Amino acid sequence: MNNDDFRPESENRYPYSSYYDSPNYTCQEPPRRNCRRFRGPFYVLLVILVIAAAVTFFNLRYDVQVLQNNNGWSMSVVPRGEQPAVPELPSPDRSKNNSAEEPSTLTATPTGDGTVLAISSPALFPMSLQDIYKKVEPSVVGVLCESHNRSSTGTGIIMSEDGYIITNCHVISGAQEITVELSNGEILGAIIVGADELSDLAVIKINATGLPAAEFGDSDLLMVGDEVSAIGNPLGLELKGTLTNGIISAINRDIETDGRTLTLIQTNAALNEGNSGGPLINSSGQVIGVNTMKLYSAFSNVEGLGFAIPISLAKPIIDELIDTGYVSGRPAIGITGSDVSDKASAYYRIPNGVLVNSVQFSSDAYAKGMEAGDVIVQINGVEITSMDELNGIKNNYHAGDTITLTVYRNGELMDFDIVLMDAALAD
Repeated sequence: MNNDDFRPESENRYPYSSYYDSPNYTCQEPPRRNCRRFRGPFYVLLVILVIAAAVTFFNLRYDVQVLQNNNGWSMSVVPRGEQPAVPELPSPDRSKNNSAEEPSTLTATPTGDGTVLAISSPALFPMSLQDIYKKVEPSVVGVLCESHNRSSTGTGIIMSEDGYIITNCHVISGAQEITVELSNGEILGAIIVGADELSDLAVIKINATGLPAAEFGDSDLLMVGDEVSAIGNPLGLELKGTLTNGIISAINRDIETDGRTLTLIQTNAALNEGNSGGPLINSSGQVIGVNTMKLYSAFSNVEGLGFAIPISLAKPIIDELIDTGYVSGRPAIGITGSDVSDKASAYYRIPNGVLVNSVQFSSDAYAKGMEAGDVIVQINGVEITSMDELNGIKNNYHAGDTITLTVYRNGELMDFDIVLMDAALAD
């Protein structure tokens, strides 16, 4: 008798199968499990073939059409050879004119139409803050600027009923598309009438009539301690129409920024990013300044140091921007340049200064032989290490004046006597 017949039941895995007890059986798993393992790849291949056949059949019988409409993109499936129904786009309602995509119908810069900024005398009695807000807030707009890689917002002041708006030059600088949001939420496209970087003033225009124009007052009558208020869009249009108030902290304050010196009104009325281009208002509800900046420190909290461009200084610039589109007589060398950093100076073994990136063909700098790659190290014998320093000295002159630039080129220093050109012709 075979000893396997007396194995304990726990050791006999398949007690009722003589096949598994035969001496020829060596695998501990049943054959049916091996068959399942073999069938797996076959099932996968079969599924792939079925899907491929379905896709081929679909492509032979149908087309997938992707269409664009007012609501975005849509996809439809139609029998091959049949044209899909193209949705008809509705005509825009020009009467509402409240779409953010509404283009401006202005086709040309509206200069030279005789519009000027009018200045009025102050009222005899001061107004309450509530009355000031009711009077001025409808004249304050949001300015939205779009460029290739960024978007920004600022504030503007309606200057005339037919759509001239005052703002800061730095608000619209580099913008490829400008839209204006009125206080009632209406959004209109705008174009640039003129901009002056030196004074940080700009004029834009929208195609509208009957707008609530602001009243402008004489900033020369201001005194330290006078009450003022500001209306604007701090940190964006979510907080549009924000009113802050304070006093005149100083007048005729010279502030240096970006290589230029501005004579400004100092106020402790709260101004923040987004307030730029908005009105500083006297107690008669008149705009006596264009808010332009605030001071801050990276090492401590600084509050109550806001600045505005006085209307008395802004008026002739605004009038000229509307008349010609630019301010004549601004000096320009006719170059573009960038600062030479300490790392670049050490790596390329060139001095700190202003690296000339390009020279305008119509400039005297080009005629005198200045080239891209030159490094400007001095202007009129004064050493400079940045564009701000170069512009700070250059802006003390006028178009037509002559300056001397000392340039580093190929290990040598060279002097060029350059006649400054009109900045309006340097673009």
